[in-house]
Amino acid sequence: MFDRLKRLFYGIIEIDNVEFVNKLKPNHFVNFINLFKSLFRKIYYFISAKQRFFIFKKFVKLDKYSNSDFKAVYFELRTRCNSQCTFCMASIFTDNREDETMSLELYSKIINELAEKNFDGTVGFYVNNEPLLVKNLDHFVKIARDALPHASLKILTNGLKLNAKNGLMLLENGINEIEVNVYQSSIDSKIPKGIFLFENEIIKPLLNKHDVKAQNTFKYKNNIIKYHKILRQVNEILTTRGGSAPNTQSSDYTYDGFCSYPFWQLNITADGRVAQCCADFYFDNVNLNCKDNDLYEIWNSDFFHNLRTELLDGNRSKNKLCKECDFCGENPRNTDGILSKIFLGFIT
Repeated sequence: MFDRLKRLFYGIIEIDNVEFVNKLKPNHFVNFINLFKSLFRKIYYFISAKQRFFIFKKFVKLDKYSNSDFKAVYFELRTRCNSQCTFCMASIFTDNREDETMSLELYSKIINELAEKNFDGTVGFYVNNEPLLVKNLDHFVKIARDALPHASLKILTNGLKLNAKNGLMLLENGINEIEVNVYQSSIDSKIPKGIFLFENEIIKPLLNKHDVKAQNTFKYKNNIIKYHKILRQVNEILTTRGGSAPNTQSSDYTYDGFCSYPFWQLNITADGRVAQCCADFYFDNVNLNCKDNDLYEIWNSDFFHNLRTELLDGNRSKNKLCKECDFCGENPRNTDGILSKIFLGFIT
């Protein structure tokens, strides 16, 4: 019974014996929820920014973000993606960045700074890029695993380059989570062949021959591994990404209020520059670089201190990126309480 409800709620679908959480073509139940969310958002954004911020603080307790250290570090090891997503500037049709890969020397410097503080949060190998395009990705993952035994190492991939060989490489070098977002134009589009190979040759034997589901948890050499897959629309319209999203429509809404991203995550691109948040596509909103600064000095810099102070006051107007961003301010997964999660789910 619970499994049926879960499949209905997440819209789980099976294509050629591969299960996905289906966001490409939602079922009737999910469509109904999305319709309700759309109406709720229209009402929510009809009221003033001041009123929204008042309501937001009733559901999301901001005290936890006062004087907190970052919980996640995301590395854009190579400034390249191989997908065609229209909601992102990193698409092969719109990306105008230099193709650059982070040096192992710079990466090791940053990891050592984390190790000195016994960092036990998340290390992610993605920002606006495809991590499986990094030729020596295994070296990067192993360096982090050896230096940060209590950290959780995560890969977010579009699955186009995933296969049995590099999937096993990730497991061997200590990855803890693999999330696959497969972007398709149609429910009939072919699933990348490498996903079949990875699941049948590597994952299935680790599940004691049980079928590989859309969401899986298993052990590999005493490491707990999460492996999950989402089927998504390649032409999906998401947030404005701080004004960089190519396919978003102009809006009459005034987006203001709190945003949690600068309170818990650090994003670093291939040449060591630090982003304001994951929506800072060009990494040009912060004049700080890991080559010249310690990671924790950057986190406690005047730039981030002032930005957080403004966000705690519900003011995005002083920062160009924040002013053009329509992210609601908090991810439902990061807040406590069922009512808070429901509220954020409706305005996200």
